[in-house]
Amino acid sequence: MIRVVLDTNVLVSIIISPRGTLAKILEAWEEFNFLLLTSPAIVEEVENVLKRPYIRENYNITRQEIDIFIQGLKESSLFLHGIKDDPVIKEDPSDNKFLAVAKAGEADYIVSGDRHLKNIKRYENIPIISPVQFASYLSVARGRRRESTSF
Repeated sequence: MIRVVLDTNVLVSIIISPRGTLAKILEAWEEFNFLLLTSPAIVEEVENVLKRPYIRENYNITRQEIDIFIQGLKESSLFLHGIKDDPVIKEDPSDNKFLAVAKAGEADYIVSGDRHLKNIKRYENIPIISPVQFASYLSVARGRRRESTSF
């Protein structure tokens, strides 16, 4: 199973706008088509962003929906503790947590829309790809699974 780190903007977008590309990623995660790697720092950041009044009001997200999503992150992910960030991204050091989790969890991909991460393109031989690229990969992988099970 592939191991993936989704950055905060992807995780937040999944809950505030679960359509199209993001819906495909959410569905694949819910169907255990990939293992989501996360950490306390990532979950805390996602929760803090989702609880911002601007986000809750503009996207009609309840505290209960946020709590359910955060609990799902904790229960349906490989939750990595005690990871030290590598000081790779100087312009936005908070992005380093995604690199650290990817490295510690031996990720196959980091999925991000963040320009600091996308500018790196690859970290420790781990590709940094967009949500669209990842959804495309998931579609191809799903097609291969169907072909291998058909007679």
